[in-house]
Amino acid sequence: MVRTGDEIVLSDGGREKTFVVLGFTKFHACLADIKDYKHSIKKHGKYCRMEYGFSTCPMKTSGVRLGFWKMLKSVNGKQYV
Repeated sequence: MVRTGDEIVLSDGGREKTFVVLGFTKFHACLADIKDYKHSIKKHGKYCRMEYGFSTCPMKTSGVRLGFWKMLKSVNGKQYV
């Protein structure tokens, strides 16, 4: 189970990137780059979306875009199966 605040690794098969989950909508996962997240927490005590921005990832695969669940490789350092 993935929750808000979890550190996750997404991979498209060739490259991997670490994010922090900011939240979920019905169709997307809202993600922050791990470096931006840590810097914001250190500077402001919380994540500032206006200053650092965020990414969205569709929950399901559609067309040429891989979905969140298909790209998810690990959650908080534990392998996702």
